[in-house]
Amino acid sequence: MPAARLPAGSSPLHAGADAGNSAERRPALAGLAGSWMEGAAAHGMNPSSPTPRPNASGRGVNFPRPSWCGDSLAIHPRQAERLRRLNLTTFAAFLTLPRAIVSGHPGRQVCPVSLNDGQGILNAYLKIEQRVPFKERLASAWAGFGFTSKSWRESATLNALEEHDLAPRWIAAGESACGQAFVLIEALEGFVPLPRLAMDCPNCWDDWLARRLGDILARMHGLGFTHPDLYAGHVLAHPQNQEIRLIDWQRSWRSPTLSWRARIRDLAALAATLPRAFASDTRQWTFLRSYLGDDPTMPPDELARQIQAVARRLSCRRHVQHKRMQTAPEQSGLFCLAGDSVCVTPGFVRLFPGAVAAEVKRLCERAGLIALPDGSAGLVRRAIHPAPPSRRWISPQRQVMNLAFRLRRHGLVCPEVLAVGEVPDGRGKLEAFVLTRLLPAKLSLPDSAERRRLLLGRLGEVLSRLHRSGCYFRNDSVALGVTPEGAVVIRRLEGLAVVRRGQGRAARADLRDLGAQLLSRGCSRLDLARVVRGYCRWVPGEPSPAGVRPSFRQAMTMMMLQQSPSISPAPCRESFLHRLFRGTRRLIERPDWARFAGEDWADGILDVPVTDRYHAKQGRSTGRLVLRDSGEKLVVYLKRHYRLPRWTGLLACLFPGRNWSPALQECEHLEWARRQGLAVPRVVAAGEMLAPLGKLQSFLAVEELTDMLPLHEAIPLAQRNLSPRDFELWKRSLTAELARVARELHSRNHFHKDLYLCHFYIERRDTARLPGWRGRVFLIDLHRLGHHPWFSLAWQSKDLAQLLYSSDIAGITVRDRLRFWRLYLGQQWKARRRGLLRWLVALRWRRYQAHNARRKARAARELGLAS
Repeated sequence: MPAARLPAGSSPLHAGADAGNSAERRPALAGLAGSWMEGAAAHGMNPSSPTPRPNASGRGVNFPRPSWCGDSLAIHPRQAERLRRLNLTTFAAFLTLPRAIVSGHPGRQVCPVSLNDGQGILNAYLKIEQRVPFKERLASAWAGFGFTSKSWRESATLNALEEHDLAPRWIAAGESACGQAFVLIEALEGFVPLPRLAMDCPNCWDDWLARRLGDILARMHGLGFTHPDLYAGHVLAHPQNQEIRLIDWQRSWRSPTLSWRARIRDLAALAATLPRAFASDTRQWTFLRSYLGDDPTMPPDELARQIQAVARRLSCRRHVQHKRMQTAPEQSGLFCLAGDSVCVTPGFVRLFPGAVAAEVKRLCERAGLIALPDGSAGLVRRAIHPAPPSRRWISPQRQVMNLAFRLRRHGLVCPEVLAVGEVPDGRGKLEAFVLTRLLPAKLSLPDSAERRRLLLGRLGEVLSRLHRSGCYFRNDSVALGVTPEGAVVIRRLEGLAVVRRGQGRAARADLRDLGAQLLSRGCSRLDLARVVRGYCRWVPGEPSPAGVRPSFRQAMTMMMLQQSPSISPAPCRESFLHRLFRGTRRLIERPDWARFAGEDWADGILDVPVTDRYHAKQGRSTGRLVLRDSGEKLVVYLKRHYRLPRWTGLLACLFPGRNWSPALQECEHLEWARRQGLAVPRVVAAGEMLAPLGKLQSFLAVEELTDMLPLHEAIPLAQRNLSPRDFELWKRSLTAELARVARELHSRNHFHKDLYLCHFYIERRDTARLPGWRGRVFLIDLHRLGHHPWFSLAWQSKDLAQLLYSSDIAGITVRDRLRFWRLYLGQQWKARRRGLLRWLVALRWRRYQAHNARRKARAARELGLAS
């Protein structure tokens, strides 16, 4: 068969695709809109051109343009009578239809609706654009549709394709004067997307599906239409009837001389997102032969090569990767209450089948943990925001909902969003809230070696899938957890953010943070390598995770080891303006801390009442706090700093990577001392709260040294419990350990600055026996610990003078002090420097004694005056 005559500018392959097929595949644009003309006249519209042939610009199709003044509404004549019976004759009436949001994009929602006029039920999908940007109107005008919205543009395209069995039928479309738009499209009963068909029936990719899909796309291109969003999820198939339909035509355009480049772009988008179960070579060749027809002018192998080249470029784009990964079913929807200001999910309706609006108002009036009727725990996050700066602004609470939908589309398990709302308070501000159902999960590792190995690999795989969905823990530490069933889930949504630039850097930061958490739980380097191996293990055909390739496994393991387990909190990732005007938190916690203190412990840690051994002065307090959980008890000493200098808070805003608060500084000092082999209390939790405009507060919770005594109380007690000979031996060994601890500090040019006997603790039972003291003398209160390599002699004399001053208690003699001096100095000090150090220590010791004598005299005078 000879090739057909080509229009100017078209390729030979275009001719082969059009001339080599039946008459069904040729453009048949005449007579498409006879019914449309009658319906347009019935609704007062001007059917200026009854056929959807090319308009004056050569692009697009003819369709009534919306009015620039007032609302515009177009109704298909086939459904005009049904819509009249339902009183759907105005633009506002369509927006009041009861609906549940199932998907969409920012500013654009897709909602299934049911139209029941008493004579039958018609299922449809309502697409609503809350705001039509000018650039979208400009794109529609460039495509030949005029300055219209995507909704109006899609209805015009569906009207042109109505008689060709390529797309669903449209029912109505409209635009409002305030910038909103909608389109109502009939639902395709019995049709399922290709990704869902691949999950439910992997063997359904038969010859009929390949041939039918090739024929459908050839007819679409033969009519001159292109489909830039031709992803696998937008191709619906009916397995029983063997029919195929294409959806989401809002970016389609038409040209009488459709270029081959546009054709390849459509086919490459389909190839880049096609499920692996449908990507066999045999089916692809069947598809290409059906698409090209009987007499192609270009060989199928050349066509396949060009499609694969474009598909590889498209696969590097993030949105195409998301389309390929969206294989999990989405949530069943959001039900809108009070307009669109409050939305609830079907899970909330199942929990509260009665008055839904009243329950939403009751539950979301307060923030924090709540108990749900099914026994699970819920978390309410509330905030009052200033007036939105722009129409595109989205509150953090609504962002949590968007993230939950995004993660579930990618097959990740995360807390379920039950309700979300943004309600104006009448004073120009916006009150936003979100209610989520918490998951019973925590980051704990099993004892079994085999289960531990599998779990570490799953942790890496889940983090990799999270990164490939475009989400990273930018505002919080990595919040992965393990359920009692052994599934790896995402415990929190508040710290997640969608990152579009710097994804490799964000991925490496998350890996380092996860490595720090695992190291604090006793993981080895081999365990971290298993996590990285799971992170780098991706499915063939999918893009690799951002920032890590398989050849980097060893380097990434070393990078995860670089961060100390609990020396510092996760890096602060908020911007400077966010820290300055909205504040931030930097937290450290032991794995079991949240179990005793509660999931929302950070919200009230600075206000929790502490009465046992409570002491407060100068804007800080110290007290003993007892926490219980299921018969277990955790006792900590809680140090809180309420008033810190404002300049410290401003420095924390400018340089968030450093520890500016006393609590985090002492936490860092304790971890340093523990790494040097010194016995110090273990940190349970610590953090700093930076409020707006540089107001800084901090806290530190250290584990109690249970049943221990300070040395200034333990030494007199040991003198009473032991015989004189045993007490002398007891003091000799204890003095040697004290000298060793002081020498370990000072040899590294670190100085305590409060080295009194009351800051050394030993067990009570050790006062009645002769123990081995190595590692049994605990040192506390390291908040003033400092590193001074240049002025070490001054700080060294200060520590030794403090220790000498505090030794004036019962049971310590001059011989004991000389023994400590000899053991501390050893044989390394020269005689001249020994003399200088001894003179400085004696000078400071006399000054401490004189200062204490003055204080006692002043206290005696004040007592005499008071009496």
